[in-house]
Amino acid sequence: GTLIFAGPLTPASDDAADPTTAALASMQRWLSEIDLGHYENGWNEMSPQGQSAMSHEHWLASAQRVRAPLGQCTERRRISLAFKRDLQTSQGVFAGEFVVARFDTSFENLKNAAEMVTFRKESDGRWKAASYFIHP
Repeated sequence: GTLIFAGPLTPASDDAADPTTAALASMQRWLSEIDLGHYENGWNEMSPQGQSAMSHEHWLASAQRVRAPLGQCTERRRISLAFKRDLQTSQGVFAGEFVVARFDTSFENLKNAAEMVTFRKESDGRWKAASYFIHP
């Protein structure tokens, strides 16, 4: 199945010349929390946009149903990383600054998966997860 998470991140330096550098650092910290099974931390660090897309209960249930059975992350290779101003989605256009990344990821129980992670720059300068998808 497809796992749809909308999550946030931890503070990153907003003085980086390249916004993708700060976003990627936040993204890696957030993914590490998810990899450790710290789904509550993932929710707490989610952007308001991400939290509005999915209830707290649904986030935790989805993580337990979809992510937990995959087991440990054994490898994560970044395939793409792109900065976008305003993001077109199936729900409309979201204004703001976003970084979208795609990873080829291997888990203990799923050797070939694709992760799509989107982070949004919040008004306080922090990059937070806005969405997270895992596709087999």
